[in-house]
Amino acid sequence: MAYYFFDSKKNDNNLFASFVEKFNYYFKCNINNQVINYQLSLFKSVDTSFNAINNNLKDKEIFELWDYYISQDRLNLLRAKYKNFKALNYYSSESVLEINDNQAIKELNSFIERGNFTFIEDTPKTLYSKKTFISEKYKRDIQVSMNALVLANYECEYSSSHKTFVRKNSNHPYTECHHLIPLEFQGQFEYNLDVEANVVSLCSNCHNHLHYGKNPEEILIKLFTKERKERLLNCCLEITLDELIRMYK
Repeated sequence: MAYYFFDSKKNDNNLFASFVEKFNYYFKCNINNQVINYQLSLFKSVDTSFNAINNNLKDKEIFELWDYYISQDRLNLLRAKYKNFKALNYYSSESVLEINDNQAIKELNSFIERGNFTFIEDTPKTLYSKKTFISEKYKRDIQVSMNALVLANYECEYSSSHKTFVRKNSNHPYTECHHLIPLEFQGQFEYNLDVEANVVSLCSNCHNHLHYGKNPEEILIKLFTKERKERLLNCCLEITLDELIRMYK
């Protein structure tokens, strides 16, 4: 978004202050001017050959942002995000739905067709306004599911060798989103379970095995990696493997 926000006036202090104010309001955070200015300087240092920060793991997020939006010619998505950001329209306000699994899959397919993607960081997320985790209806953000599939490269996270098919109206392999810690257990956690760290990409067979098959432990053990556990902790979601397995009994 800053790529467009500063396109015409790159050294305008008032414009920068306006951007910082909008950024903190839009994302409900409180990041100071110096930090945002530093991150923008890193982004500006990237070029199409990635010579500037290609080998710097600390700046991996900046590299991936540039690669996704600029190098892969997704400027139309960046323009759309910029327009929403400048108008202070929340990207997730229309995608948070209280729906069952079948409805979620339908909405996600539509979302993928539109090609929406938001770069994410694993942080604690407050509960949605309506705490109605009953029956088969759970609040979920389709943007979160979309992000999780993109981060998994549309592969089955139990085994990338599992064959799938091309998703209708897109060029992506078909995989399904699954909340590793089921949403029905939201009442046991202070923070929101509907975060990318808690969403895994699975082929249809593995997904159905977790929901309907016997002995899902093998799949859960494979999915509950050290990295996954750390990502969950970054979102203030602490759980052991034994506790997770008991949720599937």
